[in-house]
Amino acid sequence: MHDVSKITDEIVARDGGYVNDPDDPDDPGGATNHGVTIHTMRRLGLDLDGDGQVDEQDVRVLDRDLAVEIFVIIILTARASRICLSICMRPFLICNSIRGAMR
Repeated sequence: MHDVSKITDEIVARDGGYVNDPDDPDDPGGATNHGVTIHTMRRLGLDLDGDGQVDEQDVRVLDRDLAVEIFVIIILTARASRICLSICMRPFLICNSIRGAMR
């Protein structure tokens, strides 16, 4: 299995630099740089130019290294969420199994 840093490097290498083509129906992500969309940057509050808003200019100045870090955060957060959900649901699933067996 690939490690997280190798996966993120591959994503960023494949997605390349800045793009924003509002006329392309196959690209609904809006302004994107190194695979990171403006929507992701807004969700993370990444105001890179310090003007008080996350906009296209922030997407333009996003560098490759920060894009890799963002993907690492996204992948690890998703992985942690699945693990947490599994741990949190385990008592519920066990309890339901016992109830079902008692019927």
